Amino acid sequence: MRRGLGVLITSMVVAGATLFHAGPANACSCARPDLDRALEGAAAVFVGTAVGRYEIGYAEGEEDGPWQAPVRWQFEVDMVMVGDVPELVEVGTGYGDADCGVDFARTGRVGIVASRDGVGLTTSSCSGVWSPDVLEAATGPGSPPAAVPDQADPASGVPSWFLPALGALVAIGLTMIAVGRRRRLPQRDGWRAGDGSTG
Repeated sequence: MRRGLGVLITSMVVAGATLFHAGPANACSCARPDLDRALEGAAAVFVGTAVGRYEIGYAEGEEDGPWQAPVRWQFEVDMVMVGDVPELVEVGTGYGDADCGVDFARTGRVGIVASRDGVGLTTSSCSGVWSPDVLEAATGPGSPPAAVPDQADPASGVPSWFLPALGALVAIGLTMIAVGRRRRLPQRDGWRAGDGSTG
């Protein structure tokens, strides 16, 4: 009896120690390269602050097509080192943990080294997130972002000028209809416009 109890206690202690010391099974496991390697072939390099976030999820059948980052962040860009980056740019990343995504709500002003996925720019915790000072020291001071007035709303894909233009066209159309109706005088029981006769 005592021997059985001792075996049971020993087994529980070993199992508990194993669970306690085991690392997370779904942690990001990429090897972080040095900055020079990260910059090679980068599609865009910039410094900015995240101002918005939305999710598009993973593409169906992604193993057969281009990979896409499931979370898209909008950044206000301060400085551009590589690429033609506008004042407001969208960058994709993962959810975190196993897919090496980044929560940019906690980073503040940050340096981004971005590549491309099936949707647009993308980055990860492996090689894409750097201190602005470190990034500037490696690449130089950079330049202001490009002014792009007709950027699409990332959530809808509709250019920012489209809805105001549509509203103006509707207003013009309604005005023309109203003016046209005023010009058409009603014909009443033989009355003719202009001569006052009733025939």
